[in-house]
Amino acid sequence: MLYTTAYDVCTDSGAILFPDLDVRLDVSLEWDNGEPVVSVDEVQVRDWQHKHETFVTVSGRDDPLCRWLSDFISACAERDDELRRQLVDDEGWSYSGRGSNDPDGYWRRAS
Repeated sequence: MLYTTAYDVCTDSGAILFPDLDVRLDVSLEWDNGEPVVSVDEVQVRDWQHKHETFVTVSGRDDPLCRWLSDFISACAERDDELRRQLVDDEGWSYSGRGSNDPDGYWRRAS
């Protein structure tokens, strides 16, 4: 599924290199020990040289900056709880239980 969002691209020390960088993500929902997690299949960034909304794929490129940017944005997306909740909702999953630590809790897909 394609989602458009924005992330601050920062250095390890916290300096912001690209504030609110517009990205389009091709993501899917995977499961890790019964918990939904975001898997990023492709990262695209907005190409500001065009007047129309155009995105350029940076994942899978040989350029070191594109690789770093793709890895950084993928890591942000995988930690993004709002994106995970949206993906879970869009795919029709819901959690039944008393809380995330409920041993009897389970995920089910709406019919």
